[in-house]
Amino acid sequence: MLSFFLRADWASEARRHGELSDRLNKRFRPQGYFLHVEVLQQQQGVNLPLKALTEAAGAFLQGLPDPQVATAAHLNGQPLGPRDFVRPGLHVRFRAIPMKPNAASLTNPHARIVGTGAVIGGFVDSDQRLKDRLNTKRKKGYTLDPDVPFVLVVGDHDPFCRDLELLLAIYGRDWEAMVGARPPLWQQDRKAAGFFLGSARASGRTTPGSRR
Repeated sequence: MLSFFLRADWASEARRHGELSDRLNKRFRPQGYFLHVEVLQQQQGVNLPLKALTEAAGAFLQGLPDPQVATAAHLNGQPLGPRDFVRPGLHVRFRAIPMKPNAASLTNPHARIVGTGAVIGGFVDSDQRLKDRLNTKRKKGYTLDPDVPFVLVVGDHDPFCRDLELLLAIYGRDWEAMVGARPPLWQQDRKAAGFFLGSARASGRTTPGSRR
């Protein structure tokens, strides 16, 4: 049994973006606009300057026209222009979206008016990370009766680790061959093997199920 979490660098980015969203929502009350914040560029090692971004967002909101005028223009396909916050290694864009006259947020002083775009991105490697974690777990001294079935339990807290990543981690690239969807293609490539098939080959077996 093991717990599997989002990769550390992505978790840190998501947490920082959440802090920015919470800070802006706490600072700004509904005044006829929703505020959309999108981090277009953030180089590795560059943190979000929360105080400076809050001040920039405030200046942007203060310079907006009357919401009713902006709403009419928005409905006619004329959205408000964005405001960019640029520093070395960092590019954040603010956009204002006028609320409709009957928007519930206008009369709710506690409404959250700030939303953010995608906060993390890159190649998903959840399958490889999960397989590595399982292999590390297998090296520990477990004693299993070969005649007793066992259950492999993973507490999956990684939102990117879906069904396909689980199949790749457990059975490797030939997971489709396991259900007869196609003939196996990757028997000679150990890197393409999953947790079960990799352990079977390591122990000299031809089928998964090794209890090492």
